Amino acid sequence: MSNELTLARGRIAELDKRYKELDIAASQDISTARSLLDPYEDPVTNIKIDEAKVVVNRLWTEIKEMISLETKIQAIKKDIGE
Repeated sequence: MSNELTLARGRIAELDKRYKELDIAASQDISTARSLLDPYEDPVTNIKIDEAKVVVNRLWTEIKEMISLETKIQAIKKDIGE
């Protein structure tokens, strides 16, 4: 096995680990956002919109990074023929 192949597989493992961490964080943020944006809150002005905005913005950042990681992983796999 060549050194480059070993390095590529190591990089894929690192990127995959980060992807999984983000996936867990995103799942938690989805759950949090849902609870903050309670559709049964009465009156609707009691919704914790400022907190929800922070959570949704963090979720957006996590998903953007996950998409970037997917792209990098696929590119490395293509380069090494996997």
